[in-house]
Order: sequence, then C-alpha cells, then structure tokens
Amino acid sequence: DSHRARHCLASLKELGIDWIDTAWRYGGGLADKLIGEVLSSEVGKLPYLIAKVAAGAPEEMDRKLGETRKRVFPLGTDVVLLHNPDLSKPEEMERACRWLVRTGAAWYGISTEPSDEVRRACDLYGLNAIEFPTSPWDVRAERIMANWLSPRKEMLRIANRTLGGPARKKEPGDIEKAMEYVLENRDWIDVALVGTTNIEHLK
Repeated sequence: DSHRARHCLASLKELGIDWIDTAWRYGGGLADKLIGEVLSSEVGKLPYLIAKVAAGAPEEMDRKLGETRKRVFPLGTDVVLLHNPDLSKPEEMERACRWLVRTGAAWYGISTEPSDEVRRACDLYGLNAIEFPTSPWDVRAERIMANWLSPRKEMLRIANRTLGGPARKKEPGDIEKAMEYVLENRDWIDVALVGTTNIEHLK
C-alpha cells in the first residue's frame, strides 16, 4: 500500500526512527522509489539506509546496488548487505565479499538466517555488519549468535523481524513484548527493525 508507506516514511523524523532497510527487488523497486521520493525533500539528518543485494556476478551486483542508490538519492547507502547468500559456495562468497568492500559503504556484511556458517563467514571475510531475524517468538539467533556477537562491539548488529515473521498472526501486547526483548538484549543488538506500513504499529 504505497499511501500507507508514504505516511510511515513521512513520519520517521517525528517518531525518532533513524534506520531504513530496503532491497533492490522489494516491490519491484517501488520501495526504493518511495523512500527516495518522500525523503528527498527532508532537511537535516536523514536516516541511515541499509541496502541488500543478492550475491552474483560483480557486474550484476553493481547494477542492482546502482539502481537502489539512484532511486533513493540523496540518502546514499550506509550499509550494504549480501541478501541470503549461499554460504556453501566459497568462491562466490569470496568474490561477493571483495565486492562488498569496494562499495565504499561504512558497514558491509550479510543478511540471512542465523547459523554457525554465518559466523564463520563474517570472521573469514572480515565483515563488519550482520542482519538476522530474532524476536521473542524466534530465539534461534539468541541461541546461535548472542555469545558470539556480544564481544564484537565493532560490528553493526541488526535484528530484523522483531515482531515475528510476516506470516505470524499479531496479538495485542506483541509490540510491548518485542520492545522488551530488544532492550533486554542490547549487548548484542544495535539496531532493531520492524516491517510494517501500519502507522499505529510504527508509533
């Protein structure tokens, strides 16, 4: 719903929200377009932008990231992440991680489900950002990642789906429960993302 999405984007500064997560394929590029259109007229500090790109040939990754950067201008991209990469393909991973460094982003890393393989990839390739789903209803990341992430203060540690996945039916009190969970785990979560175009949920 582009009208509701515009309303949410226009309310970010008022609500104190300073991170936006997007990917070149979200809504066939509509998400990037709306972000750029609504926020390009804003003055003062703009939100940090997290852009996700699927791993592949470097020229294809350049094209996808270029499309996002063009649509969301003048925000720029502060964080660039590989979106659900195939960690079983070391040559592709090595090529994609070298590409990440060349993007010039302040933070670069992986957005995927929590696993031991993700931890090894971050250490092996020197990545300084990671995005993973975690919530009171999905504590896999807490089991797998928390002890590893806690001492890594130099990494940007991004929790997504903090209200549970899109298929999960929301109940009264979920927002308060999710917020309490994030605050209790601030030693390994720096940024908490909520996927919604519902302005009341966002507030």
